[in-house]
Amino acid sequence: MNESKRKSSLLPSAQEMAKYQIKSADYITDDDNRNQQVIDDLEQALAGTRQIGYGGLLKIIKKQLKLDDADNGELVNVDGDSLSEPTEAELIIAKWDQQRKNYLVW
Repeated sequence: MNESKRKSSLLPSAQEMAKYQIKSADYITDDDNRNQQVIDDLEQALAGTRQIGYGGLLKIIKKQLKLDDADNGELVNVDGDSLSEPTEAELIIAKWDQQRKNYLVW
C-alpha cells in the first residue's frame, strides 16, 4: 500500500473512533512515534466537535431532571421562562481582531 493512501485512510478511521469514548490505554503503546501520530489524528478528527458524556450519578441526575441534549438542546433558557432584553450593563460586545489574534471587548 502506498504511503499517501494509508495517510488518507487514517483521518476517517480516527473520526469513526472519536465517536466513542476511549481511554488512553486503548491507543498508547511503547512506540512514541506511533503514539504521536495517533494523537495527531485524534486531534484533527475531534477539531470543532463537542465531546460530552454522562456516566454514573450524572447520568441518573440528567435523566431525572429531563435535561436537554447538550448538542441540540436549549442551553440558555433552561428554566422555561422567557428571556428579557439585556440591559446596557449586561450587554458585552466582542469582536475578533485578526491582527492581534484576540477578541476586543467593549
